[in-house]
Amino acid sequence: MAPKTAYKSFRYKAKTTWSSARRGMLSAAGRPDVIVGSPPEFKGDPDIWAPEELLIGSLNTCHDVDIPHARTRSDPG
Repeated sequence: MAPKTAYKSFRYKAKTTWSSARRGMLSAAGRPDVIVGSPPEFKGDPDIWAPEELLIGSLNTCHDVDIPHARTRSDPG
């Protein structure tokens, strides 16, 4: 039977404080605040980040950062 692998646990905290029905401030300790709100398709301001953009951006970034890291870990040379 193979030994159990211990996995690290990570926690990330962020908070959104709403200033109106369609605009708020995303904040996390030690990070710059980000103005967020509804996308233009839902009567939001086109000049601020929408949650949908942040979600896709975070997925793209995780993928682009993790794949090269995984390759270097599995490279025997």
